[in-house]
Amino acid sequence: PDPAVVMAFPLDGDKVLSEVTICADPSYAKYSDRGYNMIIMYLMVERMKAEHGGGDPWIRHIAARRLSPPIMWSFNEVDWLRGTSLYRAAMHQREALQREWDHAGVRQASSELARAAGLRSPTFEDFTWATAAFTLYAVPLSHDIDVGGTLHGTYSLQIVPGLDMFTPGTGTATQAPAEVTCHLDVDAARRQLCVV
Repeated sequence: PDPAVVMAFPLDGDKVLSEVTICADPSYAKYSDRGYNMIIMYLMVERMKAEHGGGDPWIRHIAARRLSPPIMWSFNEVDWLRGTSLYRAAMHQREALQREWDHAGVRQASSELARAAGLRSPTFEDFTWATAAFTLYAVPLSHDIDVGGTLHGTYSLQIVPGLDMFTPGTGTATQAPAEVTCHLDVDAARRQLCVV
């Protein structure tokens, strides 16, 4: 039997978080060269807005969750892994994140965005949370790019709000049961992402 569509998420409009949809906001347009870091900066700023009851409702929802990848663990928790390859990977990822925060202009750009929104300056912890959220919730979606009048298919990482209910290990009641196997299918004709 053909698998049944459990849910469908529209891929048009401003609900999908991508570099394109975020650049539609003039305050982010000047950071369009930041790639996926622009999505991470957006997540940081929206999470800070959520601290005051504002911001994107979906981000308020995920901001209340405890994200649990090793980059979010305290140094004492990571130390439990000492002697394993996961310890080395976690420490390497932390060091890479710190370099990105310090040297890729993310700290300065996100501080400018937060200041423009009347918020405090983001911290490295905010950046780590946003990176973890991006890592957990971003999915590769295809789209067409017009290059000299010819459409070329490409992929980019985008966040589709609502898919978080199928993300394991987020510690919420909405998480899919372990015995349920889901996969994503893009219905290009209807411009929707289907969970089947």
